[in-house]
Amino acid sequence: RSEIDTGLSKRNLETISILGGEPTLHPDLTEIVRYIKSKGLICQLLTNGVLLHNDQDEALLKSLVGSGVDRIILHTDTGQDLDQEMRDRIAETLFTRFEKYRIFFSISVTIYPENACTLPDIIKKYSHFRFFDGILALLEQDARDILKKVNGHNIVQLYPEYLQLRKELQLEPVTYIPSSLDDQEISWLMYFYYINPETEKTLRMSPVINWIFRRIYRIFKGKQVFGIVPDPRFFKFNFLISVFAEFLVSPFHLSNIIALIRHSDHLAGLRFHYILIQSGPVYHKEKERVRLCYHCFDATIRNGKLTPVCLADLINPVTETEQPAIPEELRRTVYQHLGEL
Repeated sequence: RSEIDTGLSKRNLETISILGGEPTLHPDLTEIVRYIKSKGLICQLLTNGVLLHNDQDEALLKSLVGSGVDRIILHTDTGQDLDQEMRDRIAETLFTRFEKYRIFFSISVTIYPENACTLPDIIKKYSHFRFFDGILALLEQDARDILKKVNGHNIVQLYPEYLQLRKELQLEPVTYIPSSLDDQEISWLMYFYYINPETEKTLRMSPVINWIFRRIYRIFKGKQVFGIVPDPRFFKFNFLISVFAEFLVSPFHLSNIIALIRHSDHLAGLRFHYILIQSGPVYHKEKERVRLCYHCFDATIRNGKLTPVCLADLINPVTETEQPAIPEELRRTVYQHLGEL
C-alpha cells in the first residue's frame, strides 16, 4: 500500500501493472488489486499463467475478477522452462476461461532472434477471441552493455517487426515514443487498429485521430491514456464513430473500411487491438547517458524512489543492503537524468 501511495504522490497515474517475479504466488494478490482499484486506477496483471491454468476450480481467477482486475497479460517465455506445446496449451485454456468471465487479456512476449517477426502469427492465432485485445512486446536486450558502459544495440530491432506487420496485416504505427536522448530515436512503436478475424483485414487508427482522442481524454480525465479497457457494450457505437472520423480525415481509406466490415456478422465479429513494441535501455558512450523511453512510462517504486522498471535491478536493488550491480557513477548519472526529465 505504501508503494502504491508513493507512486500516486510522484505520478499522475492512470494504470498500475502488477508484475514480478510471478504475482500469482503472492498471498495477498487480490487485496493488492482491490487496493489499486480503490484508488480509481486501471489494474493490469502480468502472469505466466501456470497457477491459473492448474487451478481447476478457478478460485484464483474468480477472486481476481471479483477484486476488479481490468486486464490479464499472459507472459510465457523461452526462459521459463516451458516448451511451445505447453505454452500453447496454457494460453488456449486460460483464454477460454477469460472469455467466460468477460475479462480482457493480452499477450506479453520477448522478441529473440529465433521468434523475430512472429507478431502477425500471434494476432491471427488469437484474434478470434472476443476479449483478446493486444500484444506487449519487448526486444531482447543485454544489460552487460550498460554495465560495461559501451554502446549497446539490441540483437533484434524494431524495423523488421514494423516491416512484417505492414507486410502481413497492412498495419502502420499510430504513434511512437522517442528515447530520452533523441526525439528522432524510437523507443516504442504503438499500434491501434480494428481487425476482422474471419478475413484478416485491418484498419489502423490514423495518427491524427489518435492525437485528437488523446487530447480529449486528457482534457476530461486530466491524465494520459494508458491501459484503458473498452466497454464491450459500446463497441459498435465506438466503431461507427471511429470509422466516420477516419473517413473524414482519410477518405481514401473507404475501400479498407468496406473490406473490414465484409463477413463481420454485422460488426459483431470485429475486434479492436493494440500492439506496443518496446526497445530496452542502452548506453550511449558519446553522450555518457543511458537511453531510456521519453518520460519513462514503466516505472516502479524501489526503496522509496521512482525507478525505471528496465533498470531497477541494476541501479536500485530491492533491499538497501544489496550492492547495486551497476557502477555508482553510472547509477548517479541515471538518477540525475531522471531528475531532469
